[in-house]
Amino acid sequence: MIVPEPALLVFRIFLASCTGLEGGSLEEVRNTFVEMDKFVDLVPPGVVEVSRESTDSSVILPTEMTVEDIKSRRVTEEGVRCGCGWPRNLLLPRGTPRGMKAKVFVIAT
Repeated sequence: MIVPEPALLVFRIFLASCTGLEGGSLEEVRNTFVEMDKFVDLVPPGVVEVSRESTDSSVILPTEMTVEDIKSRRVTEEGVRCGCGWPRNLLLPRGTPRGMKAKVFVIAT
């Protein structure tokens, strides 16, 4: 991606099975997309490559808080999330024994 000046961008990453994409318009197939992540990043000008760890995904369950975390005050209010999302091991679809063709879409706005 080429960015002409520093920009604060919202990235959304979707996975779509190729099975539902053939012959349909984007409006018809968009409900079959699975959101894999959404995040904001400040990108510098020029040619930019953005990377992110899968453990930072906004759609996976947060790690569980323990009593020891609370006692030792390792948990802050910013670190508490709603507890909604997918378990990390279920983020990608299982597919089929023969495999599953899919496309990844990244939208930066």
